[in-house]
Amino acid sequence: MLGYVARRSLHYFLLWFVAVTFAYLLAGTQLEPRDVFAEQLLQDADPEQVASVERFLADANLDTSESVFVRYGRWLEGVVT
Repeated sequence: MLGYVARRSLHYFLLWFVAVTFAYLLAGTQLEPRDVFAEQLLQDADPEQVASVERFLADANLDTSESVFVRYGRWLEGVVT
């Protein structure tokens, strides 16, 4: 019985991991976090604000200039450690 519960738990964990990975990759490729700030940046165009937004996106692991797989690896490392 314990073996069955362990197997089912492993299957559920793997299913969860695959679903979370697909959700992260889908969101990472389809969403543009810069669009949230685009209207404000276009109005002010202050270099200091642009740099601040870039810093925020980099700190939040949302910098779209990096590959989504690099960002996913960094996110997964943060989850595991």
